Amino acid sequence: MGHVANATLLALISQALDARWRRGPGTPTGPTPDWLLAASDRVSHAHSTSRVPLHAEDAPHHAPQLQRLFSQLDLGVARFVLEHPYKGTDRTVKDAARRAATIRTGSIAVDLTQQAFYWRVATSPAVRHICEVGFNAGHSTALWLSANPTATIDTFDLFNAQLTGFMTPNLLLLQRRFPGRLTAHVGDSLRTIPAANLSGPCDLVHVDGRHSYGNTRQDTINFMRKSHPSTLYLFDDQCNPQNCSGPNAGVAEPPTRATSDLVNAGLLVPVTGIFKGNRQFALFRLRSVSKCLLSSLKSV
Repeated sequence: MGHVANATLLALISQALDARWRRGPGTPTGPTPDWLLAASDRVSHAHSTSRVPLHAEDAPHHAPQLQRLFSQLDLGVARFVLEHPYKGTDRTVKDAARRAATIRTGSIAVDLTQQAFYWRVATSPAVRHICEVGFNAGHSTALWLSANPTATIDTFDLFNAQLTGFMTPNLLLLQRRFPGRLTAHVGDSLRTIPAANLSGPCDLVHVDGRHSYGNTRQDTINFMRKSHPSTLYLFDDQCNPQNCSGPNAGVAEPPTRATSDLVNAGLLVPVTGIFKGNRQFALFRLRSVSKCLLSSLKSV
C-alpha cells in the first residue's frame, strides 16, 4: 500500500469515532461532539474552544492543542496498523482508522469531564512527580505533560512490540515534544515498579494498568512504597462499590474491589469519585499507616 496522508487518516479516524459514538453501548446518541473532531480541522479553533468549561480554572485545558496532540497519538496507532500485517494479511486504511478509534474510545481522550478532572489534579502545586501504570497509546500521559509544564512522569507498561507496537513510537513522540520529562519502564509492572530507581517519591499515582483485582491491588501497594504521606492515588475504571453499574461495569468491577479492599485494610481513604457517564474514576489519598502495616501485606 502506498503512503496515506495524515489528513486522509485523520478524516477516516473521525468517521470511525463518529460511528462508535453513535452506536456504542451506553454512549450518547447523535453526532460526535465538535471538540472531538477539532483536530481533524473540520472545526475551527474558535469553535472548539467555545464550550463553557466545567470551572473557570479549567479554561486553559479547553485550548485545542491538547486535542491535536491526542490526534497525533491516534495517527501513531493507525500507522502501526497499516505498516504491520495481522496474521500475514495487510490491513486497510479503514482497518487502521477503526483501530485508532477503538483505542481512543477506551481512553480519557473521549471524555471532557475526565480530562478536566485530571487536568485540575495534575496542576496542583504539590504535584511535581507523576507515576502511572498503563501508558497504552499515551493519551493520559499527554495530558499530564500538557497540564503541568514542570512535572516529570514515570510510566510503566509492557510495550509489547507485536501486540501494541504503536506504544513505542507514541512514547518517542511525547519524549521529543517534552524533552527530559518522560521516563518509560518496560515490562511487567509487578516487577518493574518495585525495581524502579525513581528520581524522587511520587506525588500523584495513576493506576490504569491491567484491570484485574490482583494487579490493581499490588501495583498500588508497590507505588505506596515509592510515595510519601501526601501522595494522591487516581484510579481509572472505578464504579460505585455499593452498586457497580454503567456501560463499563464489567471492566471496572475488579479494580473497584481492589480499591475497596485497600480502603478496608486502612491504606487508602476515598476523596471523591465520578461514577456517572461512560468514564468512571476515583481519587484517594493515603491513610497514615506504619511501614510495618504496609510491609505486612502479602504480594499477589
